[in-house]
Amino acid sequence: MDQLDLFGALPAPPPAPVAAPAHPPALAALGAKLPPQVHLGCSSWTFPGWAGHVYAGRPAERALIDGGLAAYHQHPLLRGVSVDRGLYGPLAAATYAGMAAQVGAGFRFWTKIHQDVTLARFPDLAAFGAQRGALNPRWLDPAYTAEAVVGPILAGLGDRAGPILFQFTPGHASEVPAEAFAERLHGVLQALPRGPLYAVELRDSSLMTKDYADALADVGAAHCYSSHPRTLDLDFQRLRLPPVLAPALVLRWNLGGGLSRPDAIRRFAPYDRLQHPQLGTRALIARLCRQAAQRGQPVHLVVGNHAEGCAPLTLQAIAEGIVAG
Repeated sequence: MDQLDLFGALPAPPPAPVAAPAHPPALAALGAKLPPQVHLGCSSWTFPGWAGHVYAGRPAERALIDGGLAAYHQHPLLRGVSVDRGLYGPLAAATYAGMAAQVGAGFRFWTKIHQDVTLARFPDLAAFGAQRGALNPRWLDPAYTAEAVVGPILAGLGDRAGPILFQFTPGHASEVPAEAFAERLHGVLQALPRGPLYAVELRDSSLMTKDYADALADVGAAHCYSSHPRTLDLDFQRLRLPPVLAPALVLRWNLGGGLSRPDAIRRFAPYDRLQHPQLGTRALIARLCRQAAQRGQPVHLVVGNHAEGCAPLTLQAIAEGIVAG
């Protein structure tokens, strides 16, 4: 007889284990052709709509959150994933270790620096409470970044840690001059443990200066090339900051052209198929990845569902472009 809890209700049954589907041989062959240093991944892994593509059966979101990574990792193309929730608050080392335990040694986790480090001023939004609209005293604080954010990432993920991303929202150019931004960024990067790949994503073109490039180069950090309607054109970024000079190619494709995030959610959920093909962006990303791999650079690419409707299928199309060249 099942034991009742204090309120007389039966405890919830544990979620069913998450399994991978039988992936087609052609997909496995495509994965085998990808260079080993090319790490393709999605922005999170917790989407029930990926049933048949990444997961067998019809897993619930809760089951995917708790145990979906092992099945995700069995997909022939998926060698990385982004843990986006670290942007909203540092995660414990044990949380990262639980994720790392579900994947193999060749897998890489993207992580994000807490927004208390990357926001020069808190947005004027109710979600920020008493800090709403105020200057941020922790902005690019070296001690907080190293101890509260990066320390648990490295302790929990170990050699499975991929790019550690500083994601700067639009508007920093109005808060701080470009030269001062580059100097402050350089200071925090210098204070962090050596070894991990630190990456920086900017959405203000005026901050992409020689001082910024020099700051990254001095500490071995990478610019994160971002394809997003609110950021700069990928061609502009690669010309301003040539990938050949970086320690690795780090690239994110978050949102399809001409869309807002609410538009993409309405149009694309539950993210089970491609709905907004962006052939030009796919081709450019595939070419950048192929060229970097040919130079011997590590490649880290993360794609979100809001790019075309289903991130695993977008990555499959990009992988085909990488190996076809």
